[in-house]
Amino acid sequence: MLNRSLRTTAKTALRRKDPEDEVIEPASRSLKKEIGGRDGFARATRPPTSLVASLCRSTEEFSLLADEWDGLLERSRSHSVFLSWGWLYAWWRQFGGGRELALILVRDPAGQLVGIAPFCLERRGRIPSVRVVSFLGTERVSSEYLDVIADPAREEDVLAAVWHALMGEGKNWDWLRLTDLLESSLVLRHLRPLCEQAGYRTVLSNSEVCPYLTLPPTAEALPKCLGPNMRGNVKRKIQKLREIGADLVPLETVEEMKSALPTLFDLHAKRWAARRLRGNFWDPRVRAFHAEAVPALARRGRIRLFELRVDRRPIAFQYALRFRDTFFLYQVGFDPLTPDPRLKQTQYSPGVALIGLCLEDAVREGLREADFLRGGEGYKLEWTKSSRTTSCLTAVTPGRWGAAFRLEAERLDRSLRTIVKKVLRRQGADVSL
Repeated sequence: MLNRSLRTTAKTALRRKDPEDEVIEPASRSLKKEIGGRDGFARATRPPTSLVASLCRSTEEFSLLADEWDGLLERSRSHSVFLSWGWLYAWWRQFGGGRELALILVRDPAGQLVGIAPFCLERRGRIPSVRVVSFLGTERVSSEYLDVIADPAREEDVLAAVWHALMGEGKNWDWLRLTDLLESSLVLRHLRPLCEQAGYRTVLSNSEVCPYLTLPPTAEALPKCLGPNMRGNVKRKIQKLREIGADLVPLETVEEMKSALPTLFDLHAKRWAARRLRGNFWDPRVRAFHAEAVPALARRGRIRLFELRVDRRPIAFQYALRFRDTFFLYQVGFDPLTPDPRLKQTQYSPGVALIGLCLEDAVREGLREADFLRGGEGYKLEWTKSSRTTSCLTAVTPGRWGAAFRLEAERLDRSLRTIVKKVLRRQGADVSL
């Protein structure tokens, strides 16, 4: 019965045509002309505007961009803390192995930085392998809302300059795969149409669900933003912990934050060990990434770390980030065992209490949104019913049949996995694909 269901649904999937898969012929052959030297990209290329795009391949050059980069991010319309120089530079240093740095820097005639495409180039797969342009920050650290960074007065020109640079680099890549995009992203508004006009096939697929909570003007009004069950639950959990002397301690200095990270790693591991899982910090590269990113972002005021302590001992830890008016709840760790015999295990819920206290602190700081980031886990949906969905854009270079074949194989594999999960769920089986 199961095999018959799978065969039927697989045939349907193969016959189905996705309207997003249409190939749009280029409006002009000149759009596909390559520029530059033998490697397909000159050091600096001039797009159809007055802006100049250059390619940064050097980690040393990347290291010198901090102030310019974060200054542009502050001027831009982006609300993503994950586009900060400190976050992406730390990621490159820890996860750049096997990849080639390919930052596209766009400057105006006066030399001011007005655009950044935070790209890298890597080879994926074997037969056939494809050379993929992707964002920095996409592996192991859950970066959200990635995009090209642009001066708000030059967005369309910046994206034209980025595309001009990519076309010049055309010999060296088969796919453009840009993930974690909001619908309002510059990539979807400006870069995708340029891809299609040049005859590149584009596929847009849903990526992640990101729940968020709109915060009220005052901490006293925060309970009214929650459902009645959650409102009472948060109040009880906080009260029970306060009865045994629990206290929320925000970490204020860069040194405090650096020295507290091992506590986060330990509490996070304890939380997941209770479920016989490793959690997110088991990889030494991930720990090294955060050890480098946290101080860099803390110096810009973009990190918020909290410890929930009982008798000066941390029992829970909230790793959050902030940018503009948004509080990003990134990771939480806690000891799953009650810290005091007076508090029964059934009454002990440090995660709920910690998030509640941190949200109160965020409201007092004047922040207007709490973003729970990727994943529609049940505990997030207890806090809020609002969410946004990110997308993944793939553009395939025309005439690269191996790359087109690999894209189809990947899409078919994803479709079949989805189909199998649905069939197994209907039959009451465990799903772990």
